[in-house]
Amino acid sequence: MRTIKPERLLRVKRIRPTTLLQYDEHVQQFFSWCSNHNKKPKTERQIDTCMATYFNCLYEDGDSQNSASYTLFGWIALKSVPHGPERQLLPLSRAALSAWRGAAPGKSRVGVPPQVIFHFAWYCAQHDHVDAAAAVLLQYDSYARPSEILGVRGVDVIPPVGALSNCWGILFGNLPSLVLSMMWC
Repeated sequence: MRTIKPERLLRVKRIRPTTLLQYDEHVQQFFSWCSNHNKKPKTERQIDTCMATYFNCLYEDGDSQNSASYTLFGWIALKSVPHGPERQLLPLSRAALSAWRGAAPGKSRVGVPPQVIFHFAWYCAQHDHVDAAAAVLLQYDSYARPSEILGVRGVDVIPPVGALSNCWGILFGNLPSLVLSMMWC
């Protein structure tokens, strides 16, 4: 990794080594882009303008938002010496990244392919573990945590309400009946 300014060393120690390597890689790619486009930013304002333009190019090329994010925060962590709060650094670049997120929101990632979930549920059902099959399918469909699924009781399952809805519902985190455990005067 390139040299880190001495006044940034303690700040950088808080960042995981793998993240630092990604920061450095993306900042170096930004430098390469600047060089290839005959840009030689010297001041913080020039860097901000170049970086916002770079983000526009990344967006147009269909690159990942992570590339822009690692570049921005990598620059802040590794290269800049702020004279104020870090959140005020590189406003044009931050605005470009924010606009990118608005134009193309990130996508959620499923931990495993759905086929694995369905085959596991089928396997559980075939081996008379219907409760486990139902739990895994319910967890997949509702994005619930295993502990939330395991905490569901009969009163937490809500049947469809006539003409209003044909969908079942589940209350997660439903408190058991109120039992006073302490007297208040």
